[in-house]
Amino acid sequence: MLKKSVAITAVLLLITVFFNACSFGQAFVLSVDSSHITDGEFLYFLDTALVQNKEADAVSSAKQAALEYNNINSLFASNALSLGVNEKAELSSQVNSVWKLYGEYYTGIGVSKQELYSIKRADFFKNAVLRAYYGETGVRSVTSADALAAAFNDSFAAVLIINAPLFTVENGTRAAFSDERTDELTQSFADTAERIGTDMTMEQASEALAYADFSQQVSYISAGSTGYPEGFFNLIKSCEEGKAVSFELDDTLYLVYRESIIENHPDFYEKNRDAVLYSMYSQDFEKALSDFADGRTIEFDEERAAALFKQLKSDNSK
Repeated sequence: MLKKSVAITAVLLLITVFFNACSFGQAFVLSVDSSHITDGEFLYFLDTALVQNKEADAVSSAKQAALEYNNINSLFASNALSLGVNEKAELSSQVNSVWKLYGEYYTGIGVSKQELYSIKRADFFKNAVLRAYYGETGVRSVTSADALAAAFNDSFAAVLIINAPLFTVENGTRAAFSDERTDELTQSFADTAERIGTDMTMEQASEALAYADFSQQVSYISAGSTGYPEGFFNLIKSCEEGKAVSFELDDTLYLVYRESIIENHPDFYEKNRDAVLYSMYSQDFEKALSDFADGRTIEFDEERAAALFKQLKSDNSK
């Protein structure tokens, strides 16, 4: 009888331990070493995969994004990095703007504002790690301020543009200017370009070239910018800052004045310099992230991930 009682007591104890573990333990869809991805974070990455039309491999896409997110957070912490005051302010502004527009939607699918904040913060963490690796005191490679500025100016240009077509359009029919008229306008543009930065401003040039269009808004151009003819950026990239250049492209004359981004547009430089730094070291940086990830222990609950995906699709169908 005593043995039976002891056996029953042991069974009850095991049952108690089991239910306590279920009650107080926390299951996670993805764990990496001692850190975890919450359901809300994974739902965000699943939702992103759906937005990117990756429904067929949404779970694997979300898993990859979640791993990258976790790795960046861990690298940021292991390198004892911190965000600056301006970065924190920009992060809060971004999150508040997104939450104002989509907060109700994210709440509906199970993503909290804090989880959104953590995910957006990882972008700032990644840039901080990038700078720690390749900035002026980089641990993997040192990039001087001058080298970064040169790379930046090779990637972006701040310009003011005057343009004029070398044709007319009447009743839907396009007619090119005569050779004489084209030569006259081309020379006028070239002569005016030489005076820019010496005895003439772009505003004065636009008045002298009254038949041309002039936008007083500075445009930031890169090789991938849309709305410009092919080859446009390459033609202005060689233009010295503080000078103007004229050229013909796609039957249109252009007079382009290039300003110094670093001196005249420091906010644009600050906002985009990390992207340029990344372009300089992208292969090495991605390898560093991959090498870091290789040494970590990953536990992935496929059933939980599938259940979250099913839940998300159900919520989106309502």
